[in-house]
Amino acid sequence: MDTLWWILIIVLLVLGYAGIILPVLPDMPLIWGAFLIYRFFINDVDLGWGFWIVVHSMTLVFLIGDFVIQGYLAKKYGGSSWSVWASIIGMIVCIPFGPIAIIVGPMVLIFIIELVLQKNASDAFKVSLSSVFTFIFGTIFKLISVTGLLVWFIWKVV
Repeated sequence: MDTLWWILIIVLLVLGYAGIILPVLPDMPLIWGAFLIYRFFINDVDLGWGFWIVVHSMTLVFLIGDFVIQGYLAKKYGGSSWSVWASIIGMIVCIPFGPIAIIVGPMVLIFIIELVLQKNASDAFKVSLSSVFTFIFGTIFKLISVTGLLVWFIWKVV
């Protein structure tokens, strides 16, 4: 039975990693699921308060980063609330077209939205570019953070 639990843990961790890049998959809830399955179904040895505090903190930071910071930066560079929604919709629609489309698609959609909202091309481009940088740097931050968390988890488990 442990083998099935480990397979489920690995699947959840892989999907959690994919969720860092693909906005339709919830990254941290999937990773949480993997940790909780280990804790309650494989080994009831506690992973330690420090581990769970870091997992909670990362979840909060990722939620704030995904929504609040993206909206703040869009506003800072003159974007509208429509830009934030255009970014999310653009990423979801472009998933089947690959990783480049996930970056370029939202940028183009934000550019068009900002042009429609009476911005000049230069300002619209600045807003669309800021959203792409936010996505790229946020993704890199998440990948590094989650990798560190997984190394810690493996270290505790082994």
